Amino acid sequence: MIRKLIISAKAPKGTLTLLGNYYDKRTRKNLHLVENGKRVITEMEYDDYTKQFDILLTDASTFTLEYDDSSKNESAVVDFYLNHPLCTNVNHTNPNLVSPLFIVVMQHMIVENEISSMNENLDTAIKCLSLGFDEKHDLAFALGIDARGLTHKELVSRLVGPNLTGDAIKQKHVFDHYYDSLETDRKVKVYVTKAITTGIIQQENGYYRVGGRTLGSQERDVIDMCNSDKDFFYGFIVPEVDKVVDVPNEKLDDYVETDITSVVSDKLEGVRKIRAKKNAIIDKLIV
Repeated sequence: MIRKLIISAKAPKGTLTLLGNYYDKRTRKNLHLVENGKRVITEMEYDDYTKQFDILLTDASTFTLEYDDSSKNESAVVDFYLNHPLCTNVNHTNPNLVSPLFIVVMQHMIVENEISSMNENLDTAIKCLSLGFDEKHDLAFALGIDARGLTHKELVSRLVGPNLTGDAIKQKHVFDHYYDSLETDRKVKVYVTKAITTGIIQQENGYYRVGGRTLGSQERDVIDMCNSDKDFFYGFIVPEVDKVVDVPNEKLDDYVETDITSVVSDKLEGVRKIRAKKNAIIDKLIV
């Protein structure tokens, strides 16, 4: 397939030259770019009659290379640029990098990454929508959102967002941990976040404290404390939080199935079945 590679200089002004030769640490060979940038050869093949191909970039100019990724020679040229000591690419680790004066952009990788990211965001949105009202309410707190008084639609708007830019998407790692964790771990996470949000657990001088007890400097420390001290968690944190954070009122559940397209509804049903099977397996293991 025909692909496109674009090379630009990091400096907005001035003239920079990208020399068509360097020592490759991987192959332990001196490489040269020849034949107007169409072929890569080694030092053994290079002679005085061979003309090296260099790139001269002035100000904001760019160099564009169209190549066939099924061609071995043309792919070798792409590899030459990606591993040049003066070139950097966001999707590639350059073992020869010395000074990133030039940026290599591969157009198809940008598109593929965008599609991959979009698929991940859509998957997160579908999982989020599969949760019930109470679960979304708890998820919101787990993501640091004070969900008190929010309607079901408002929760969906905050968690998913109109353009897949909601908190569940932006904090995907937190969502994934919440979604995949056991019920007990999920409960501790939610109650700790509720306690911090409502001021039951306060942060003083860089440490979380409650009732004169220091719980740690990070939220993770507080969660670990509650997991290890069940009496503290169930005897103090849970009842104190329940006093100030009520179960979401049914009147706030204004989200109906017609708000979701039939296609998404089918996917949600599949997700629900998978979660039901997973919970059943976990229940058997716990018993």
